[in-house]
Amino acid sequence: MRFARMSTGRLLGRLVDAQEYGFPLEKLRSLKKDRVQEFLESFKVIKYEDDYEKFPLRLCYGVFLPNPELDGQDVVAHIERWKDHRLMTFHWTTTFTRECETVLLQDIIVIGRLDDDWPFAALVRSRDAHILTDADGGVSYFIRYEDLDPVTNLLNRPGIFFFKEVRDTPAGDLSGEWKSFIEEDRVLKAGRRP
Repeated sequence: MRFARMSTGRLLGRLVDAQEYGFPLEKLRSLKKDRVQEFLESFKVIKYEDDYEKFPLRLCYGVFLPNPELDGQDVVAHIERWKDHRLMTFHWTTTFTRECETVLLQDIIVIGRLDDDWPFAALVRSRDAHILTDADGGVSYFIRYEDLDPVTNLLNRPGIFFFKEVRDTPAGDLSGEWKSFIEEDRVLKAGRRP
C-alpha cells in the first residue's frame, strides 16, 4: 500500500506516503531532542523564484488525498485557493540526499470525487516532466508553506497531491485553453488511489 494513516501521537490519522515514512519521519522519531533542529535545517529546498515562468507548462492528472481536518465540503475550496502556489516533494537522488523539489501549481480543476479522494487535472510549471511521475506510479507533492522547514511543512500539510500522469499535449501555449486538452476518463483513472 502506497499511503497509510499515522496511528500514534499527534499525527494520528494523518496521511503519509510510504516513501516519506521511512525517511524523514522515521529518522526524526529516532533523533535525540538536541539534534532535531539541526536535522530539520539540513534539508535544501530547491527554489526557482521567478524562473518558474521559464519552465514549460505541463498537463498533469492525479488525485488529491485530504487529511482528516479537511471537511469534504471544503476540499474543493481549499484546492482552488492553492492555484499559483508552490508544491513541494522530497526528491531522493540517493538515500542520503535531503533535497526538496518545488513546482508551481498554475491552475487546477477537480473532476469528481471517489470516496474521500479528489481526481484532478492540473497545469504545472516544472523544470522536468520526470519530477512529476516516477517508476513507483507517481509522486506526492504538498503545499509549500515558505515559513516552515520542509519536515514541519510535511507534518502540517492539509493533504497530498499525488501526480500520476503527465500528458503529452500539442506543441504551443497551454496557458489559454488548457482545459480543452483534458481527457476526463484518464483523470478519473488517475484518481484511483494507488
